[in-house]
Order: sequence, then structure tokens, then C-alpha cells
Amino acid sequence: MAKILLFTHRGPFTERRQRVRNRNRTDDPRTHGRRDRDSHRHLAGLGLLLLLAHHRRSRRERPTSRPAERNQLGSRDGSRGVAAKSPRQRPTRAPTRVGRVRIGISGYDYKAWRGLFYPEGLAARHWLRYAASVFDTIELNGTFYSLKSPDVFRRWIAEVPPGFLFAVKGSRFITHNLKLRNAEAALANFYASGVLALGRMTGPFLWQLPAMYGFDRERIADFLALLPRDSMAAAKLAEGHDHRLRRGALTEADARVRYRHAFEVRHPSYFTEEFYDLLREHDIGFVVADTAGKFPYAEAVTSRFVYVRLHGSRQLYTSDYTDEELAIWGARIERWTSEGLDVYVYFDNDAKVHAPRDAVRLRRLLSNEK
Repeated sequence: MAKILLFTHRGPFTERRQRVRNRNRTDDPRTHGRRDRDSHRHLAGLGLLLLLAHHRRSRRERPTSRPAERNQLGSRDGSRGVAAKSPRQRPTRAPTRVGRVRIGISGYDYKAWRGLFYPEGLAARHWLRYAASVFDTIELNGTFYSLKSPDVFRRWIAEVPPGFLFAVKGSRFITHNLKLRNAEAALANFYASGVLALGRMTGPFLWQLPAMYGFDRERIADFLALLPRDSMAAAKLAEGHDHRLRRGALTEADARVRYRHAFEVRHPSYFTEEFYDLLREHDIGFVVADTAGKFPYAEAVTSRFVYVRLHGSRQLYTSDYTDEELAIWGARIERWTSEGLDVYVYFDNDAKVHAPRDAVRLRRLLSNEK
């Protein structure tokens, strides 16, 4: 029989009541047995009530059905994205959000891909449409080399399906020439160049720092404070553009869209907790970059998403990924998404047409496609 221990708090009121009972107690031995039997019945009855209450509570907390099986991405409905909640399951704790995965390529305009990834007779002006039929995201790297125009961004939008996302690489004039200093005017030009036209197709912004200069907390903190956190803030910033936008400017946003930013760094001085903590303070992502060992590597999580750039595992830009290497990356991605983090993956090993092929293979691995 299970033993039930009762603990009571003996406050002043309890002690007074006990003293009254003691005064009324009789030393008649004939009453001792009756009092003991009454006490035992009381404890037994109380124990039965406690056991019954525990049983009822256990029945209420027990799931009414088994949760549906998950696929490789953690999704129960077989789609890529947040796992669908089973209406039959009643967990005792709130379910953890499963992050979404998007896998794509860095850039799409590569002549060497004609006949190997793009159909031989497909005109170059249709390459983006074809790539967007294969992937749900692409990293725009042309924005790194020069300022575009609103018309260019509108053409890009017209070529992709609903739900597609563009990651946008920040201007190298800001990251390499200005080295992030006195960048407010340059940022205004960047966001006024047509970025606002992307609307809800805006993915994360990538800011790639060169290996030529090291970590300076003040420099980084000042730049992070300038970055717009949504399209409305970007529109306000874009109003300060100057005459360099000769092909037109766009300074209005049709809707408020949340912006995410991520930093890819290469100088060893950035790979410290001080830098990671600074990114966390501003809710900025850290880019997990595979650079074939040329630059330092880390997997710091500093925001609610992870940005991955795969430049090649053995040779920068030119080597493909083996099945074993993709399996390792797949395991990392599943771990991040299981923690509720969205993951954006872009293959940049564009030489020899490895990038699109590896991206397709990784997507199939995660979604358990054949």
C-alpha cells in the first residue's frame, strides 16, 4: 500500500486550536482506541481522494492519439515549411515551432550553365524564370557589384512565382570601399535603387565583409544601428538618396515587410563572442560559410534564422559536395529547424555547374525525395 505523508503548516491559529483540544482531551483509556480508529479512517479516506484526483489529472493530460509521423524536414503534412499541427494531439506543453528551410543558388546569370542546367535553346532573359521553377529562393549577387534600377527589380519580380524570396547582397561600395563608415548616404542610394519594389518577396540582406579589415566594435555597432528593420524604415532612409541614381529611384513601400540582415565575415578577429553578442543585441544573423578552409568557420546562432553559404568544401567555388557532406549539412539544417530557426541555404560553387545540382540534391535529401 502506498504511503501518504501529510505535512501541515503550524501557524498561530493552528497552535491555539491545538491548545483548546488539549484542554478538552480526557485521559480515559476507553477513548484512545476510538480516536485512533477515527484518525485512521480519516487518513485512509483522504488518501483515496488524493489517488483518485491524481488518476483523473493523468487522464486529462494523456494525448488522445499518437502524433503523425514527421518527414525529414519535421513537417507532418509533407510540405516544406512549418509543421502542420495535428488537431487530435493534445500535448501537455505548447508545441515548438519548426523553422522553414529555403534552398537556392547564389546568382543565376552564368553562361557556362547553358545546356547543362538551362535548356540549350532557352534565351538568357528567361533563365531567372527557369531557375525560379526549380528553387524557391535565389541570392541576388548583382546588387553587390552595382546599383540597379526600379525597373530591373520589377522585371525580376515578374519572372518568379508567388511565395518566392530574393536574398539581396549588399553593395560592396558600402562593405569594401567605405568599410561601413559614413554609410548613411550610400545605404539610402542602395534602398532607393529599387529594393523596395521586392515587397513581400524580400528575403534576408547579406552583408559580406572582406578579409582586409578586422573587428572594430564601434564601427560595426554604428552600421548596425543604420540598418532598416522593415520596408517602411527603408523607405524613409531611401528618401535621403542623392544624384547617383540616374536611372530612377523608388522611395515608397506598398506594405510593411520585416527585414532580416546577416553578416558574412572573413577576418579572424570577428570570430569572437564579443562580435556574436553584438549581432544578438541587434537581432542580426551570422552567416555560416563553408569556404574550403580558406577563411575561419563558425556556426554561431545570433538571430531567429540561420543563413548558410556553401562556396565549396574542398576547392573554393569549384568543388562539388559529396553525398556524405550533404548528409552532414542536412543534419545541421534539421537541428536548426527543430530549434525553431528558419534556414536559408545558398550554393555558391557555381563553377562546373555544381551549385544548382548540389542545391537540388540537398533539397531532395531533406524532403526524402527520390
